[in-house]
Amino acid sequence: MSLENYLPDTIRKSYTRKFALSALLILVVIGAIGGYTQVEVSNGVTEQQQQSLLTSAEMEGDSLEQWLTTQRQNTRSLSEHRGFASNETGARETLLNRKADLSSDVVALHYIEQESGTIVASTNSELEGGGIQETSIVWPMETAYEDLTFDSPDEVSRSWVYRDTNGKTSIAFISPVPNSDRAVVLVTHTAERAEGFRSSIDGTETVVVAAGTTDVVFGLNESALLSEYSAQGSEQILSAIDQQDKGTVITANSLVAFAPVGGGTDWVAVKRAPKSSALALQQTVTTDIVALVSVAIVGLLLLGWLVNRGPIQSMQELTNQATAVAEGNLDEPIRDEGRIDEVGQVRTAFRDIKTYLEVVADQANALSEQQFNADVLEEDVPGRLGESLDEMQADLEGFISDITEAREDAQQAQAEAEDLAASLERRAEEFGEVMGQAANGDLTQRLDENTDNDAMGDIAEAFNHMVSELEQTITRIESFAGDVNGSTEEISASAAEIKTASEEVSNAVQEIATGAENQNENIQQVTDEMTDMSATIEEISSSADEVATQSEAATEMAVAGRESGQKASEKMANIEQQTAATIEQVEELAEEVDRINEVVTLIDDIAEQTNMLALNANIEAARAGNGDGGTDGEGFAVVANEVKQLAEETQEATDDISSIIADVQSVTNETVADMQKIGDQIEDGHTTVEEATDALGNIARKVESANDGVQSISDATAEQATSSEAVVAMVDEVGSISEETTAQSENAAASAEEQTASVTEVTTNIQTLSERASDLRSLVGQFTTSGEVDTSETGE
Repeated sequence: MSLENYLPDTIRKSYTRKFALSALLILVVIGAIGGYTQVEVSNGVTEQQQQSLLTSAEMEGDSLEQWLTTQRQNTRSLSEHRGFASNETGARETLLNRKADLSSDVVALHYIEQESGTIVASTNSELEGGGIQETSIVWPMETAYEDLTFDSPDEVSRSWVYRDTNGKTSIAFISPVPNSDRAVVLVTHTAERAEGFRSSIDGTETVVVAAGTTDVVFGLNESALLSEYSAQGSEQILSAIDQQDKGTVITANSLVAFAPVGGGTDWVAVKRAPKSSALALQQTVTTDIVALVSVAIVGLLLLGWLVNRGPIQSMQELTNQATAVAEGNLDEPIRDEGRIDEVGQVRTAFRDIKTYLEVVADQANALSEQQFNADVLEEDVPGRLGESLDEMQADLEGFISDITEAREDAQQAQAEAEDLAASLERRAEEFGEVMGQAANGDLTQRLDENTDNDAMGDIAEAFNHMVSELEQTITRIESFAGDVNGSTEEISASAAEIKTASEEVSNAVQEIATGAENQNENIQQVTDEMTDMSATIEEISSSADEVATQSEAATEMAVAGRESGQKASEKMANIEQQTAATIEQVEELAEEVDRINEVVTLIDDIAEQTNMLALNANIEAARAGNGDGGTDGEGFAVVANEVKQLAEETQEATDDISSIIADVQSVTNETVADMQKIGDQIEDGHTTVEEATDALGNIARKVESANDGVQSISDATAEQATSSEAVVAMVDEVGSISEETTAQSENAAASAEEQTASVTEVTTNIQTLSERASDLRSLVGQFTTSGEVDTSETGE
């Protein structure tokens, strides 16, 4: 995709606008390049001038350091001159001769007495005889001359910058004369030294500033010396000097560079050049770029005017003519202006295209009217369009023949489709009838698997298999429910017998308890009456006989109760076994219900496949209908709708079956829970019966023991008179045994009552189980089956 496709249509439709946009883009590019060039040149010039100015400042600092070194050497050399060995006149001549050899900034030489400071000889004769203190020299740290000391004869001391008596800023150097008490002083003017400052940029101001005091110590402006540096932007400059040893600063009006002097000083050489001089090249480049952009703008505007007046007008005229041809107006004339350039060539090409299209149009008209023998078809049409017209002519002739054959084939296909639709409709009605009866509960119904349509045959086979499985499952559930009902009836009968036996045991134990209580009361009476044994021995004998009779009866009852308890325990064990078997059968019933769920899932799958078959039938109906106006596939569509309706009825039937299965599952789950609860209660009842049986055994033993005691009392009645004390002891023992017997009888009675209650509850639960099994048989009885069931899968 070209860049032009991203432009708005208002620009794409006009070459003038596209040219104007291109010119504008070119101008923007030229302006951007010019601006970038100006910025780069400006930055480059600025950096170059800054570097040049910094280099100049560094060179100035190095030069000034060298100048200080030279002045030190001159001072030291002068102090070692041999001319100072003669008198004062010889010393003056030596000073004058040496001064002539030195640079012009050296303004005075003094020969002084070191200790007193008296000037012995000088190049300025007016100062001879005076003191060096009168020259206003400021020595380092403002030390007085008298306090100056030299560590060695080779040492040279430099003063601070000061103003001499003539107001000139000066620097003095002093060095002792070897092997004497004299010294030599060399004085220079800083302003004259500043005249030697040079710079490659016009208008550059060079000064030397003392960093510690910010005073100017070297410079051409004498009035500014020894005062604070105050040029434009001085605060910015002094701040930069305070932060770094050397560097550059750009102020509002100037470029500034600074570098240290060295030589043991805190001086900084500062060069300040005006921007108008330092950046003159930048201004020139900017002016040239503006001129170049202006010339480009004027040139593009002139070129745009020429293009619009010449080629654009011709192209607009060609556009109108081409639009007319494109709209089918082949009568629009294309005039010839005699041009042989590109525009003239385009005009000639358009005329040829017009002629070409006229021939093509005539041939197309002849073909549309099926005039295959028209003369215009004999004209040669070059190119792919001519080949296409020839192919179109041949295709049209063949197409007419094919249409005739296709009509005959469509009629035959319509007849076949109608036959197939009628056959499927009949088969669908038969299937619907059978499935409806099966959905109503008649599981003996089967579909005819012998059909000409494979899909309908597969449906019949799957449905028959499904109904067979469901029939067998329902039959097994019905049989199983009958078995459960029969088992519950047997269990109910056994439970009734147990209940009857438990009630007999309870009554017997109650009678034993009553007899034991009476026995205890009698024994207590015997104990009370033993104190008067001699008077009531006959009454005691009679009471002893009665107690013996009651003890024998209690013994017989206890034995009978123990035997009844053993029988009840055996029947409870049988009930427990039958209950366990019933629980297993109910759990198998739950598994059968799960299998019914699987059958229902199979039915849902078949219904879904039937829906897919209906969808395919609709598609086939649509294809058959496309053969002739959309009417050929109506019969097939009816069959498809019948099949779809059959699938929906099948799904409704599976929903009903699912509802019944849900009820069966609910009853089955409750039955399993109840049977498990019954099993637990029967096990508890069995334990209770065993405990009652053991208690009855203990009662029997105790009663037999009591009976033996009573019999002994009866036999010994005749001897009571002589052995009353022994009888009292025996009666006490019988009383203790009787109390224990009473307590055991009460426990046995309570156990028997508890056993009776457990058996009653078991009987109630068994009756509930029987009712639920009957409900299950009623639900399953809603289905009609053949009554035959294959038990190989269930393991029976």
